[in-house]
Amino acid sequence: MSRSLAGCHDAEVAAEPVDSPASESVSTSTTDTAPSHDGGLRRRAAYFYGLIVCGAVLAADPEDVRVWVLGVALVGTVLVYWVAETYVHWVAARSSHRRSLTRAESWATIADGFLLVLACAVPTVVLFIEAVAGISTPTAVQVALIVNVILLVGVGWRMNPSQRQLGWRRICYALATGLLGVAMIGLKTLLH
Repeated sequence: MSRSLAGCHDAEVAAEPVDSPASESVSTSTTDTAPSHDGGLRRRAAYFYGLIVCGAVLAADPEDVRVWVLGVALVGTVLVYWVAETYVHWVAARSSHRRSLTRAESWATIADGFLLVLACAVPTVVLFIEAVAGISTPTAVQVALIVNVILLVGVGWRMNPSQRQLGWRRICYALATGLLGVAMIGLKTLLH
């Protein structure tokens, strides 16, 4: 399978020539940058987005629901988001290419967004462990939200553009990303 098929289709879609002169200049500039975005842009975004959706579901939970039910609802919610996002990318790619996608392109589109679902794995496992341990829902949710914040900080740390250099920029990226999770905790506090 070629590198472009294994990666996200966003770069290919943007690089696809279109009939208008204005879009040709856009496609030329996008083609020059496509290799740097080619295999991981959608996957990285999907994981990041999955953690945000996970935090939102946890923040909005009713406190009278059992912890294991919340875990199932969390997985169900991100599955629905993944199916919807994958469908949107699939339709957009078909429309931009003006043809049906090959089997490899279709599978790549499906796989690229699956990290959205995998992003909720750790918080979900935490919830199920807490359910088995008999921890109350409010406490279980707070712990899962804290775990989610830690994961967001890790994502911010890994996604910064300074190529693994330690410095203020990298620390700021990690903290800013973690603040999204802190905002979810604040939302939870305001809602309940």
